[in-house]
Amino acid sequence: MAEIATGVAAAFTMSYEHLVPDQRRLFRLLSMHPGADCDAHLVAALLAMDLNEAERLLEQLVDLHLLQQPRPGRYRFHDLLREHARSIARAEEPEASHHESLLRILDYFLFTAAHARRRFAPGRRRLPLDITHPPAHVPPLDDHSRAIAWCETEATNLTAVIDHAAEHGRHTHAWQLAHVLQHFFDIRGRTDDWVSTHRRALAAADALDDPQAQAETTRSLGVAYWHAGRYEEALAQGTRSLDLCRRIGDRWGEATTLVGFGVAYRAMGALTEAFDCFEQALHLYDEVDATWGRALALTNLGIACSDAGRHDEAVTRGTQGLDLYGTTEDKWGEALALTSLGITYRRTGRFQLSLAHHERALRLNREIGDVRAECKVLNDLGHTHHAAGQRAHAEAYHRRALALALVIDDLYQRAQAHEGIGEATLTTAPDAAYHHLRDALTIYTWLGVPQAASLSNRPR
Repeated sequence: MAEIATGVAAAFTMSYEHLVPDQRRLFRLLSMHPGADCDAHLVAALLAMDLNEAERLLEQLVDLHLLQQPRPGRYRFHDLLREHARSIARAEEPEASHHESLLRILDYFLFTAAHARRRFAPGRRRLPLDITHPPAHVPPLDDHSRAIAWCETEATNLTAVIDHAAEHGRHTHAWQLAHVLQHFFDIRGRTDDWVSTHRRALAAADALDDPQAQAETTRSLGVAYWHAGRYEEALAQGTRSLDLCRRIGDRWGEATTLVGFGVAYRAMGALTEAFDCFEQALHLYDEVDATWGRALALTNLGIACSDAGRHDEAVTRGTQGLDLYGTTEDKWGEALALTSLGITYRRTGRFQLSLAHHERALRLNREIGDVRAECKVLNDLGHTHHAAGQRAHAEAYHRRALALALVIDDLYQRAQAHEGIGEATLTTAPDAAYHHLRDALTIYTWLGVPQAASLSNRPR
């Protein structure tokens, strides 16, 4: 085996020695990329060269069997060649070159991810980013779908880059890259990635002792824990974020964290506390003139009003939120407001209006690729059809919601779907219905939400 390894290394060395200088440089420096594969845009940023030249060099290394091309436009090393390239880089590249190459890779991903976020999360606050080498060439991310597609394509690389940055003392890049990816992780249902990257990011923020970084990261990590059903950890992170925001005078951050607390209180049935959080948030967003934030607070106030039976006020608040979201061109927010209004209309017996709002929300969610919100609105459509006496339609929507909830591992929506299927099929398939209701009760009980008590007290 040792002789085989020696022979392979000798063959690799011979291949490397026959390369021209630019090819050698790419072969060495690309091995520093923490991710699994790359495209020409990353190489252009890494080598500070024209995009066409980067593509030409990559294709040359493919032709020489030093890189693989698993699909058009994507390039990667064979594992053995990567290790060989790294050994050459360690031997031939000075420390300053190592430092600059990694910095260019980190800057490329941070810059491009932030560019993508501006497309699929408009209206939100943009924090200043620490980018030394902004890339001259980025992929065409001129609309929402392309921005999401880029993040999906690069998802494995992005998480690897965050891990690498955190492990190697690049703390600012670690927390900032996680920060700009939060909304992507959210809407795509990537809760595990969200939690893992933000735990890394929080360690980086703590290492920097940067209260702004800590406030942003704890707030986002809290929301990720909430979606994972880890409610105590979610509230602990939210509390830390709120304290940090108040200490540094970050009104926007304080307001956004308060909205998160309001959502949590509402889910737990504590409406008085929820109203207090949403109203405080609205006041703070007004202070900093944040249109997107006002829309968020108003939308959540609307659904809380509906919970409290104040349906006219709920429609007013929800409509105000919907109109404000329209001015920010935020389809995520529009879908959220439409969904909330649909719930209010269902509760007041206006079923056709409810269905119309939910169907509009569903179209928007699918348009922007928000699978988490799509799952919720499918359940809401099921609830409305059930309330309107259309049990077969209700069952169909809840089954679609259940399938999606299983994919994204959303426990609460799984429970909602099980409960909806059970209620819709009690008369047609009572045995199966009770199994679904039992599954819903199990999840509700584990989550500790009020639905556990109401379902357990349901007459058999």
